[in-house]
Amino acid sequence: MEHGSVTLSQLFKFFEAAALVQGSTKHKCRTAVRKAIAALGDVVAAAVTVPMAGEYQVKMRDSGMSIASVRSYAGSMAQVFTWAIENRLLAGNPFAEARRMRPLRREPVTFDPEELADLKSAAADKWRRDPTAQIRWFFIIEIGSTSALRAGEIQNLRWEDIDLETATIHVQYRPDRFGEHWEWGTKGLTDRLAPMSQESLEAAYRLREVAAWRYPTLKRCTCEALQARVGSIPELVRKQPYQDFYIELRGIRELANQRRRARGVGPMKNGGIHCLRKTAVSDWARQGVPMADAQYVAGHRSMMTTREYYVAVDHSHAVESVRARINRGTWAR
Repeated sequence: MEHGSVTLSQLFKFFEAAALVQGSTKHKCRTAVRKAIAALGDVVAAAVTVPMAGEYQVKMRDSGMSIASVRSYAGSMAQVFTWAIENRLLAGNPFAEARRMRPLRREPVTFDPEELADLKSAAADKWRRDPTAQIRWFFIIEIGSTSALRAGEIQNLRWEDIDLETATIHVQYRPDRFGEHWEWGTKGLTDRLAPMSQESLEAAYRLREVAAWRYPTLKRCTCEALQARVGSIPELVRKQPYQDFYIELRGIRELANQRRRARGVGPMKNGGIHCLRKTAVSDWARQGVPMADAQYVAGHRSMMTTREYYVAVDHSHAVESVRARINRGTWAR
């Protein structure tokens, strides 16, 4: 078969068989290619143009798909075409050259101090028969909402990464290593340092006494099962702790919302671990932390990501803050 006659469906078959990417990535690319075939037909891949890549995005948006999803699938198509170029199956990548749809600016979902307190209280009651789990979840909520660690970074913490003397967490990428650790859920494979609040430091000292196994934020049975495996950890096994993590947090949030309704208070946002991370970055901004510092500690490659997608603005507070400065005459006339 000549490379110039490879259709979209055939191109993906080559990609699926030879590309060295995770199974979830291949699944996402498979869905993206299917949507491309539905929108453009099973055309010759080399004949796809930049306008056709734009048409692909428009048709997905018009079908009711969110712009964020459209951008994600267009990125998956670009990944398939990039792989094809690297393997000399194609000469160009129209999906990389086409302009991506700009997502709608949405206010980041964050937790206020009362909601964080409700989560911690609910976690303490939900695990009242398991003191270790109580401390573990207090520690998770605290470092998520103050140190801005990602879910995977929290789960993969080892005691040697936590410097209790300097109240600092060393976030570093580690690939799978037999019987030692599983792959960090960190983006960009970059290392960084993250500070700990006084409350998270005190919780870490207590957790050290009751959860001395290597991964303090994982259940002991999960930790031992991962360390006992021989060979590379399969993706489904690696992601199972993530599923358990979110299921436990969902139960904590539901209990907290039941209590809030009983008090006549509205339920908190339907947020997860990542909302704790956005809460931390938003709090830093309100406290005057320089954006460059926030970008480093959060582990963002771009300052724009930190500014536009993680910092929630309290509009009433912003208005009062500007008014106070005007009244004090601090601005040059």
